[in-house]
Amino acid sequence: MTHRYDEPITCEVDRDERPTCFVWRGRRYRVNRVIEHWVSTREWWRRDSLHLGISTEIRLYRLAAESSHGRGVAEVSHDVDSDSWKIKRIWD
Repeated sequence: MTHRYDEPITCEVDRDERPTCFVWRGRRYRVNRVIEHWVSTREWWRRDSLHLGISTEIRLYRLAAESSHGRGVAEVSHDVDSDSWKIKRIWD
């Protein structure tokens, strides 16, 4: 079953800027492996994004992760322009 979220997280990354762990709702998750990684664009169709020169790169990661409460798969996003991270989905 999958659950969708759009909540901020803090994330630590390795030299290649891939997530190694993240904290969500006060709980620390260790990343065991990156299952998938892709790049998307944020609202590329909006004129203000184009005219204002706003970066639209969003990096998404599907991760095998675990905490003291168990294991699961999480999808997180990284907005490169604002350097902000969010949890997007959890599979349990």
